[in-house]
Formats: sequence, structure tokens, C-alpha cells
Amino acid sequence: MNPWSEYLRAQAVLAERISKTMSTQDMMREFEGYAESFRRDADAEDKMPCHLRSKPID
Repeated sequence: MNPWSEYLRAQAVLAERISKTMSTQDMMREFEGYAESFRRDADAEDKMPCHLRSKPID
């Protein structure tokens, strides 16, 4: 895992937590969708060859 995929996974956790606070089912599903999207992007980042991954800015 690299810093970018770790960040995306943290965002997924936050979106999932926020979804539980929503008052309507539609909003809950929307935030659950955001969480899935963040996880999917993190998985893609982890599968990418090292030389193509995002590099942290120093």
C-alpha cells in the first residue's frame, strides 16, 4: 500500500461512517456508493505497477 491508497481507504471509512448518520435511505446509499468508489480506486492504485503509482510531493 502506498500513501495515496491509504488516503483513499481512510476516505472510504469516513464515507461509510457518514452514511450511517444520514436521515434518508437515498442519502445513505449515496454515501455508501462513495465509500465503494474510494475502495475501488484504492484497489486499483495498489494493483498498479510501482513505476506508475502516484508519488508523494516532498
